[in-house]
Parts: sequence; C-alpha cells; structure tokens
Amino acid sequence: MYNLSQYAYVASFVALALAAVLYASYGVARRRLVLAGFDDVGADAEIPVRNASQLSEALGRWGSILLINAFVFLTGALGFRWVAAGHGPFANMYEFSLAFVWGTLACHLYFEFRYGLRSLAILAIPVCLAFFAYAATLPSEIDPLVPALQNNLLLSIHVAV
Repeated sequence: MYNLSQYAYVASFVALALAAVLYASYGVARRRLVLAGFDDVGADAEIPVRNASQLSEALGRWGSILLINAFVFLTGALGFRWVAAGHGPFANMYEFSLAFVWGTLACHLYFEFRYGLRSLAILAIPVCLAFFAYAATLPSEIDPLVPALQNNLLLSIHVAV
C-alpha cells in the first residue's frame, strides 16, 4: 500500500503541474481575448476572437480535467497511506502537507464548479505545487504514532486544534 501511495503521489504531482501549465495558458488566452475586444477594427476581427475564445475554453476545460485527476490521485495517495499506516494522514509534516494540498484542491474545485471561478486556480495551484515541493523534501516513511497520539480521542482533539 505504501508503494501505491507513492505512485499516486507522483501521478498527482504530474497532473497538477500539467494543470498549472494549462491554467496559465488559459489565463494568457483570456487576456488576449479581452485585449482583442479593445482594438478598433472591422467585422473581420470576429473570426480570430471566436477562435481565441474556443482556445481559451478548451485550455480551461483540459486544465480542469487534469486538476480533477490530480485530486483523485491525491485522494488515492492519502487513502493508500491511511490503510498502510493504520491512521489518518496527520502524524507528520509530510502527511499534513498532502492533506493540506487535498483540502486546497477540494475548495478550489468546489468554487470552480459551483460558481465558475476557474481563474481562482491562478492562486490555488502555485500554493499546492509549493506544498508538494515541500513534501518532497520531507521523509515519507510511515512511522508509528508517538504514544501521546495513540489515543483516538486525543488524536482527534490534537488535529482539530
């Protein structure tokens, strides 16, 4: 299970990095689309603007698809790690970092699909990539919980606070 967790972690990171590229391209294409509407040209300019709009939407849609894949892979990584460790992903900073990225992606996906705020990814994805990079510097081995946290009630209180 530990190996599956690591594979899912890497797959999630790759999908998130590709989504970052697509979302950045989406932002650039949207900016070009807005700037194209400010020039003073005739009706012939409608074709490039329409193509830019289609390109922008396609980039955003594929970015969203990759972001969903990253979220699913990260959910798998946390689930596999939970099974392998026998406790939730909150025993060390590596697990906390992955759980933080999971929560950030969940919030972003909620706002993207509920309110159509796709451009929010410009803030969320770099934070997630930074936490992924930070997690890569931490030891990922599964260690037993310290005795103080082996009590489920104390562990829940510790994590909640």
